[in-house]
Amino acid sequence: MHRAPLLIGRFEFACRQGRVLISSPAGSVEPEMAGFLRGTNHLLMMGLDLEGEAELDGGLVFRVEGPVARLRLGPYSETFALDEIERLFTALPSLAEVASEPSP
Repeated sequence: MHRAPLLIGRFEFACRQGRVLISSPAGSVEPEMAGFLRGTNHLLMMGLDLEGEAELDGGLVFRVEGPVARLRLGPYSETFALDEIERLFTALPSLAEVASEPSP
């Protein structure tokens, strides 16, 4: 069973064989889901509050800029409200769960 990809702006997140496929208009990367989730979970535990930026597995960069945060993959970036990113990061583990369910 495959779950529909998660979308935020023009970024798309999908799970494929234990990896998260992150796509943007500038290209895509496919890091291991477990390592990527460790990074997003750490940011969530910190309340998405950090100075500077964090580069997650695969090269997705998260940078807080006041009440918003910028996601960047390669040369492409978009800015989102922190609560939008929180919803995305909170929903990401469901991609892995659905992808690991046995087929009927």
